[in-house]
Amino acid sequence: METKTHFSTLTKNFYFSGNQKIISNLTLEYYLVESDIECEGKQVHTYGIGIDSESSGCGTSIHESKSIPDLFSSKQKATEALDRIARGEVRPYCLADVVYELI
Repeated sequence: METKTHFSTLTKNFYFSGNQKIISNLTLEYYLVESDIECEGKQVHTYGIGIDSESSGCGTSIHESKSIPDLFSSKQKATEALDRIARGEVRPYCLADVVYELI
């Protein structure tokens, strides 16, 4: 069974040029994905990375979500990678490419 552990949330507003009217906003939520898998006959606790994004503006709302489970067996390594991803404001659609470069 997988569980999500919240890591951080970032919200950005985008403004119409020339005035302070918000035309859209973006919220990114980063989280650890924890699960137990069987590996060579033993139960192993693993950690993955996930991102949810919500963007809205001009009367529309778009939700994206992407997670990659079972990347790390160390919570510290997973947290360090997730911190780098959050600082880089990575979006769900490019999570796999960024993770590939990290590991």
